[in-house]
Amino acid sequence: MGFPDTFRIPVSDTQAYKQFGNSVAVPVFSEVARIMRPHITREAAPNDEVAVREYA
Repeated sequence: MGFPDTFRIPVSDTQAYKQFGNSVAVPVFSEVARIMRPHITREAAPNDEVAVREYA
């Protein structure tokens, strides 16, 4: 995955940053989401009260 070493960016730096933001591979994002899901969807246990307050 990724760009070959010979790849040249034919646009301005600003435009390149926007384009690179669109270049994240779907399998990478899917794996990150899979790993994060249990942490996002779990219900707070009573001993998690402090952590819940920090993000409220």
